[in-house]
Amino acid sequence: FAHAILADWHRRRSDGKQSIGSALLEWHLLPHVAHWSALSAFLFLCANVQVTTRVLAAACPIHHWCTAALLNSTSGNTRWCLRVYIVLWNVIGVVMHPNFLPWT
Repeated sequence: FAHAILADWHRRRSDGKQSIGSALLEWHLLPHVAHWSALSAFLFLCANVQVTTRVLAAACPIHHWCTAALLNSTSGNTRWCLRVYIVLWNVIGVVMHPNFLPWT
């Protein structure tokens, strides 16, 4: 499903018709965007940062789709920086989380 959405977005982007922000306003993505928005608002009011980031990362695929779109469509420098950020985030998290250090 996500691959089809990204392929459709890339096709429309190559035609010069759509940005990633406007792609999130498509009707077939409305349930995902509404869920992400409602959950974000609820967690912003009722949870701390660690819980918020973990729940949103696990429950909402939208930010994964946006990251995949950025990795596939941006310049080489931006793509390299995003990949380094993702690798560092995972490596540091693997070290900090088992040692009971604060990490999100």
